[in-house]
Amino acid sequence: MRAMRVLVCGILWVHAAMAAAQAGPASTVPPSTDTSADPVFDSEFGADPTFPAASSEPGTAASPPTSDTDDDDAEPGMEIFEDADTHWLLSVGALITAPIDDDWDEHLASRGYGDPSPTYGADLGVLYRATRWLNVGLRLAARHRYWLHWDRPAATVFGTDVLVSLDARFSAGPVFQLGLHASGGLGLASVSINGERQLRALGRFQGGPVITFKLYGALRAMVRLAYDHARVELADDLRANLGGFTLLVGFEVRE
Repeated sequence: MRAMRVLVCGILWVHAAMAAAQAGPASTVPPSTDTSADPVFDSEFGADPTFPAASSEPGTAASPPTSDTDDDDAEPGMEIFEDADTHWLLSVGALITAPIDDDWDEHLASRGYGDPSPTYGADLGVLYRATRWLNVGLRLAARHRYWLHWDRPAATVFGTDVLVSLDARFSAGPVFQLGLHASGGLGLASVSINGERQLRALGRFQGGPVITFKLYGALRAMVRLAYDHARVELADDLRANLGGFTLLVGFEVRE
């Protein structure tokens, strides 16, 4: 029994010695000091922006950092209309005008000509964005109208003109824009009957609503409605009408 007690004491002594060897020497690192309240430290280094101070009230979380790009992504699709760097609006379109009877129509009907055709044409526009909603510029238009005869060449009126245009646009969302336009200017009309052609001065005024909607990037589709006043003076009491209720369908590019 004595030998057994000696053996157990020896085993416990060896185990304690091994545990002390594995623990190693005691740490000599001095305890850290709090520099947050040190005025000398703050004057030299300032506050650390990487680690914001915790809220003094329990249960409150720090506010997430804000990004300067949040406003840019608030309304995707509006960048072309709202961008201050967009200064030019370039447009092209095809137009059709419903015929309006005038003195010239009655004059031709009495000589065997048929009913007037609609007026077909094209329109090119260059507008400058003067303000966020007002555009000012020029438009170039060409239009053609004819009257058929059963055994003679058709009587025709072909007009070209340059118009000064005012265009007001208002956003109706990220895709659509609504507006009003008004234009006026001068041009030339070529009148042909029985193979003879004459040139006449042409005045043109129009106004109405305009609708555009985004297709892709800076490209937009455009629909423009107008009442078009355009009469060609042929004689003292004789006029040919190139105007009427007009529908234009086209495209617009913004730069």
